Amino acid sequence: MRSRDPTRSAALRKHGRAQANRRVHNLYQRLRQGFQEHDVVGLRAPPSSTPYTFINWVESVSHKLARAEGMIENLIDQTLLAPADWPRELIERSIAHGIELVEQELSTSLDYLDAGEVSRLHAGAATAEVRGIASETQRRLLRNVVHSLEAKEKPEALMREVRKVMEKITRLRLHLMINTLVVRAVNAAKLYAYAAEGITRVGIEPEWLPNSDAHQHDSVAGGHPHRNGVAVLLDARSKKAKRRKRVKANKAKRKKKEFSVEEQVLAIGLGTLIGGEAGDLIERAVESIAEAAEQEEEQLVNVLTAGDDRVCQDCEDIASDGPYELSQAQGLIPSHPNCRCAFIPFGDKRFAPLMEQEENEEWEE
Repeated sequence: MRSRDPTRSAALRKHGRAQANRRVHNLYQRLRQGFQEHDVVGLRAPPSSTPYTFINWVESVSHKLARAEGMIENLIDQTLLAPADWPRELIERSIAHGIELVEQELSTSLDYLDAGEVSRLHAGAATAEVRGIASETQRRLLRNVVHSLEAKEKPEALMREVRKVMEKITRLRLHLMINTLVVRAVNAAKLYAYAAEGITRVGIEPEWLPNSDAHQHDSVAGGHPHRNGVAVLLDARSKKAKRRKRVKANKAKRKKKEFSVEEQVLAIGLGTLIGGEAGDLIERAVESIAEAAEQEEEQLVNVLTAGDDRVCQDCEDIASDGPYELSQAQGLIPSHPNCRCAFIPFGDKRFAPLMEQEENEEWEE
């Protein structure tokens, strides 16, 4: 039975989301104090019993907006960006986790590896993402402040919009960022370890869903943002046809590879050589081809998808297009937010049923 999370990074992603939740909650509480309790924007009308409060009431909206902007910027700096590289420790743990997975897969020790450059690269990407989310949060909050000033809304109405920004923009994007960057870091570490072990090419085998209803369940549950119910049903019906098309394409690819350089030389040699010379040439060519095929097989790895009802067609399509060179595999997965695909060695026993199924379908053709 296949794993629902080939990257085995559920604990890391959960820890990262918990960190994000704490920061978002802290920011929301401070915004509530500023907007609602202290009325920084000046949305409440002055009490009629206080004759001198009209000075604040007639303050220009530009001053109110500037005051709100300064408060929002300071609070975001203190919560979301204190420090801005707070996901760094999570990324470093993800890199280490990816190398551990390769050690388990290849039954070897990789203590000699120094993945510092890989960690710094992905930690820098995470920092940039956090700054981008913080900037978008500030922009959305200021937009709501402007609207409240124009509509002369009460602070309570402003806070309802602030809560929407916190949930639908800040928290959601931080969660997507963490889920995606953790999986990306794990797979980057695996590719780095594979390269250190001499693996130069990666292949991808699709993780088939248990049945055609899984795609429909995925659409209804909203597991993937790029698919709808109609497309899911069509994909389920045409899944077998797509599989046949891939089998034919693989046949054509193999047929095209039948005439290698060695075989062309052999064909030419057979027209001019006789006796033992021709036999020696045949033997050397066959050995060379077999040795090259064996080396190529040892250098292949695959991508394993999550294997549950939330696997999307995009991941299966990417998996069916392999093999890839290492340079092509860089950044290939995750292919979308919340993707949980992972690179694994070509000879992994989890792919045995898939290869057997492909061979059977080829014979049926």
